This record gives sequence, structure tokens and C-alpha cells, in this order.
Amino acid sequence: DINGTNTSVSGNNVSNSGNISSSDNTTVSGGNVTNTGNVTGGNTTVSGDNVTNSGNISGSDNTTVNATNNVTNAGNVTGGNTTVSGDNVTNSGNISGSDNTTVSGGNVTNTGNVTGGNTTVSGDNVTNSGDINGTNTSVSGNNVSNSGNISGTDNTTVSGGNVTNSGNVTGGNTTVSGDNVTNSGNISGSDNTTVSGGNVTNSGNVTGGNTTVSGDNVTNSGNISGSDNTTVSGGNVTNSGNVTGGNTTVSGDNVTNSGNISSSDNTTVSGGNVTNTGNVTGGNTTVSGDNVTNSGNISSSDNTTVSGGNVTNSGNVTGGNTTVSGDNVTNSGNISGTDNTTVSGGNVTNSGNVRVVTRPCRAITSRIAATSPARTTPRCLAAT
Repeated sequence: DINGTNTSVSGNNVSNSGNISSSDNTTVSGGNVTNTGNVTGGNTTVSGDNVTNSGNISGSDNTTVNATNNVTNAGNVTGGNTTVSGDNVTNSGNISGSDNTTVSGGNVTNTGNVTGGNTTVSGDNVTNSGDINGTNTSVSGNNVSNSGNISGTDNTTVSGGNVTNSGNVTGGNTTVSGDNVTNSGNISGSDNTTVSGGNVTNSGNVTGGNTTVSGDNVTNSGNISGSDNTTVSGGNVTNSGNVTGGNTTVSGDNVTNSGNISSSDNTTVSGGNVTNTGNVTGGNTTVSGDNVTNSGNISSSDNTTVSGGNVTNSGNVTGGNTTVSGDNVTNSGNISGTDNTTVSGGNVTNSGNVRVVTRPCRAITSRIAATSPARTTPRCLAAT
């Protein structure tokens, strides 16, 4: 055993299978440092070209482990404030700080546990298949790949050039951002969830109280939902999955939906070009764009509004009060409202069905004809 008030051990190669300790400061340094024993102190520092630990390194106040080349930990590195750094950091053990935990390196690989009050993991390449958690947790890198668990009871932030998640990223407030964000796992925040990037691809689950997904290109074949509000926006938004919320808003230069966009209250879909072959539903549903093309279903329990420069419908537009308007409106499908149905435009062409399902068909015919008598050929089904 080596111990004292202040203890320092150094050498070209240092190997410890015993106990090195101090009441104040403990310092171990060398070219290659290997610990299978215990290194403890008030402030504990272990450094070298390469540091390998399968024992215990701890400081009641501060613990620092750093290497010029490689840090390999299969043991325990603990402290009040714990810092681990190296060109390559590989952890299959436990790294923790009751206050702050910081792990950084060129390449950081974690298959173990990294925990702290505030936990920060950063590197050029960060790969996690273990657990990273804290009160506030931040993971960042040029390339971040997570197949494990990243969580923060308050705030969780994951950011990088390329962020790939097939695991779980959770928190009170959860933010994931990157040039390219690909999610096939679960991203969730009990309060707010924000996912943003140049290209955002989701085949998993993105959920929260308020959920926001944005990017130059957003592609969703999974589930995006917010118990309160859900917002999806981008240059190009393509949905073949489910976008749901209390209030749901989807917007983009080009919006293409072959899946389901819905809300319990208000659903709004807007864009330069909006194409729907799926389902857009809500308490109140609004679809608008320079060009709106619907061969699917647009519906609401209360009010349904479809408007645009060019509106083409070969599907179903239904609601309590249903309004369709545009510079050019072409209908070969079904437009109906249980209370009121209004179709208006500069040019209105109807070869489908326009009706109020609880009122005589004749009333709807006169409404459309008055809008554009020279260009309209109104038909409707018998009233039901």
C-alpha cells in the first residue's frame, strides 16, 4: 500500500494491483498505467500515454483520468466531478460523478455505464450501446451512433454531423439534431421533444408532450406524436407513417402524405405542393397549398377546409362544414358536409359528387352553379 496526505506515483510503466491513496491529492502518471487495484484520494489524477483500469479509481472531490492515446476502463471511475479523456476512450465499466461527469475523445465507445448529475460525452465518433444518463445529459460528435440508452431526467441533448439512433433517447426535454438524423428507435420527452436536421429520417417513434420535427428533408415511415402539439416542417416532407397530436401541423415546400395525419383538435397541412393519398383527419382539418391534390381522405368531425391555387380531388373530402376553394377546382371524387358544403373558385369543374348528406341535393347544385355557372357541371348523389 502507498498512502499519505499527498501521494504521487510515476514511472515509464506503472502497474498497480494494491492500494494507492491519500487524504488530499493522489497522482499516478506514466507511459503505460495499468490499475487492477484501488487508486483513491480527495482529488485523484491518473494519466499516461495509455491508461487501463479494471479496478477502482476514485476521488471524493475530483477524479481525472486522461491519456495521450488510449483509455480503457472495465472497472470503476468515480468522483464528485469525474473527467475521462483520451484519443480513444473505451468504457465497459462504470464512469460516474455525483455532480459532473465528462467523457471526451477522438473515438468514444461505451458499452457500460456513464452517469452523473450533469453528464457530457463528446468525441469525433461516439458509439453507445450501453447507458448514458444524468439529470442533464449531453452527447455530441461528428458521428453519433446509439443503440443503447441516453437519458436525462431534466434535459437530454444529442447532436452531431450524423446522428443514428436505434436505441432510446429520453428526457424531460429531449433535443436531437444533426446534419443527418436517422431514427429507428425511440426519441421521447415527457415535456418537449425536438428533432431537427438537414435530412431527418424516422422509422421509429418520436413522441412528447410537444413534439417538433424539422429539416430540409423530413421522411417519416414511423410514428411522430405529441400529446399536446405536434409540428412537422421541412423543405420536403414525406409521410407514409403516422403523425398525430392534440393539435397537428405539417408544412413544407412539398408535402406528400400516403400515411395518416391526425389530431384530436386541429389538423393543419400546408405547403407549396400538397399531395395526399392517405388520410388527413381532425376535429377541424385545414389543407392548403399552391397545388393541392387529393386522392385519399380529408375529413373532420367539425370543419374541413381545402384551399389552393389548383385543387384537384379524386378522393373524399368530408366534414360537418366542408369548404373547398381555389383558383381552379377539379372534383371527380366526393365532397360532402353533414351541415354545409361549399365549393368555390375561378374555374370549378365537377364530375363527381358534391352534397350535403342531410339536405336535398338540389340546394348544393345551385350553390356551385352560382359560383361558376359557365364552367361547372354539378352532380350529386341522392340525399341521405
